Amino acid sequence: MAFTLPTFNLAVNIWRASTYAGIIPPVAVPDVTSLGNLATGPRQIGNAGWTVSTLLLPPLTDVRYSESGLNLPGNIIDFDLLECPAGSGRFYQVDWVEDLGKGFANEHRLAALFQIPPWPQPIP
Repeated sequence: MAFTLPTFNLAVNIWRASTYAGIIPPVAVPDVTSLGNLATGPRQIGNAGWTVSTLLLPPLTDVRYSESGLNLPGNIIDFDLLECPAGSGRFYQVDWVEDLGKGFANEHRLAALFQIPPWPQPIP
């Protein structure tokens, strides 16, 4: 049985650090919009007591993390900001990005996310 692509069922807004400049919620239009699949389950990752969420995205989606070479002088905030689902007020910082199934028909991108509080209550 062949592996299949995940279903990308949620709209996702993505802002670059230089666009949102540490202001949450951002006032600027997102730099990138995409569809994604907010998933944990077997992809859930624990690190030093933190649990991260994962977002599966179509291959080559332009989502970045701090190791991507973005250098903002005098500003330590250099990760992309995501809102998923778009318009929900649920914001995440991108911790790292990896390609899954690279070179295969089921290739897609994974972004590991940390929640940025506060979230709306009740959680949408």
